[in-house]
Amino acid sequence: MINILVRESASYQNLTTLKEILRGRNWKLKNVSIIYSPGRGLPDPSFIDKWPFKAIFDIDGQEVAICFYALTVGYGGTGPHDLASILDFLGVSYIEEDIYTKRQMDYDGYIRLQYPAS
Repeated sequence: MINILVRESASYQNLTTLKEILRGRNWKLKNVSIIYSPGRGLPDPSFIDKWPFKAIFDIDGQEVAICFYALTVGYGGTGPHDLASILDFLGVSYIEEDIYTKRQMDYDGYIRLQYPAS
């Protein structure tokens, strides 16, 4: 698997970056996974497996993961709104309450969401 890591300084920049990455190739979305703890904030950036957003794509039989650092869930701020914009752009069906509230928070304080390609 190829990993493309995107660490923008602000969440609103991620959609523009994603559009640039996806331009000109036949990217087939497989799934999206999100993990975030509203109580802990963003993880240590050196732990890539803990980055909040990962979209898995297939490009001509090669699996590619695009991972974003500056995206969040669990409250009504800009991070979750920017995440929803990315999900909309990718055509992913999601429940808004899962993105903007702590409704899906586990006992350990993390919100974990999985979305298959639509």
